[in-house]
Amino acid sequence: MTKQLLLLLQLVVLLSLGGCCDWFKKNTTAAKSESAQAEAESALMPNITSEEHFAKLLSETNKVLVLKIDAPWCSACKFLHPLLIEAAKQAPELVFARLNIDQLANIAQQHNVVGIPTLLFFKDGKEIQNSRIEGAEVKDSNELLEKIRTSAKRADIPGETIPASETAAPQG
Repeated sequence: MTKQLLLLLQLVVLLSLGGCCDWFKKNTTAAKSESAQAEAESALMPNITSEEHFAKLLSETNKVLVLKIDAPWCSACKFLHPLLIEAAKQAPELVFARLNIDQLANIAQQHNVVGIPTLLFFKDGKEIQNSRIEGAEVKDSNELLEKIRTSAKRADIPGETIPASETAAPQG
């Protein structure tokens, strides 16, 4: 009887280890998948890491730059993010980037950003006037993409771009 009980116990242990291994494989695969997704998103919409990085991106980009200003704690920003990633996939004619307002508040202040999420548009190193999109009031990525493309087209209107230095908030 004890031999049978011992075999049964060994069988239970082996089955549970097999389940454990399956769980481990599934979760490590999921982690790798999330990491790959984060890398793909970063390629579509890189994070601005410094004022120098932002200035370099402005000077080297010959397309319209769509700059998303957000924060990791902002629920509206979290809602907008996957829609913006999808829009970036569908709009190769634009360049997308992301700026964390908590890390680079100076840039947001220079462009008079008062709420997040905010999308700013730049062409030839200059902000496109009357083009910003504030908030996350969109239903889906198609509606967001339509708004983005409408704002980006303002770059083609004479006098709608001004140097970034002229958008700075007044000192005083």
